Amino acid sequence: PYCWYTMFTNYMLLMGFIQNKLDPCLYQRTNSDGTITYVLNYVDDALIFNKRLAHVEIFRDELAQRFDITVDKRLTRYLGLDIVRTKYGFELSQQRLVNSIYEQAKPYIDKFNVQPARVPIRYQRLKKPTMQASPEAELELKKLPYRSLLGAVGYLATSTMPSVSYAYKELARFSADYRQEHFDALLELITFIQAHPTPLIIAKEGGEQIHAASDADWNGGRQHLST
Repeated sequence: PYCWYTMFTNYMLLMGFIQNKLDPCLYQRTNSDGTITYVLNYVDDALIFNKRLAHVEIFRDELAQRFDITVDKRLTRYLGLDIVRTKYGFELSQQRLVNSIYEQAKPYIDKFNVQPARVPIRYQRLKKPTMQASPEAELELKKLPYRSLLGAVGYLATSTMPSVSYAYKELARFSADYRQEHFDALLELITFIQAHPTPLIIAKEGGEQIHAASDADWNGGRQHLST
């Protein structure tokens, strides 16, 4: 993979592209009319963007002269993300991954009688273990798919569901030394994700300003209803 990445990057630089400083898999080239062609490439899956279709087609043809490529003009899925174009912009979701995570977690949700959660994580902050688990308990804990489920949730959090980022961050603190209460909290988070698979909306307008909204429901507290 590294050899391929190096070869592709050298080709892109030769074609007049520059690498993004934050994501080296994103390349951009300014055209004579002032528009910018963006190319996002992970391994061998690439997206080409420009305000003008002609520039997309120009680079597509340039790429085809150097590599064997297949072209799909419909942007519906990329790196496990389902992409829907709307009149407001794009909606990104990962329903297949959400379903897969839940199916893997379901036997443990039933086994430990975990109830559906109304919020990603409860207000009581999880604590690190203060005592070493017994050999028998350690053996049972190792059978739990804590890290694999957490890793899948992490991809959701960093891709399309930033709403669960805090819960993911808290649970990741225990990936090297978890207990049953940590696994239960992870299962509760998964039930929340299954019930609320909110898509990420990328608006086509809005400029560089960030607009955020918060429903301050006191972490799902039934006695605090102020917003």
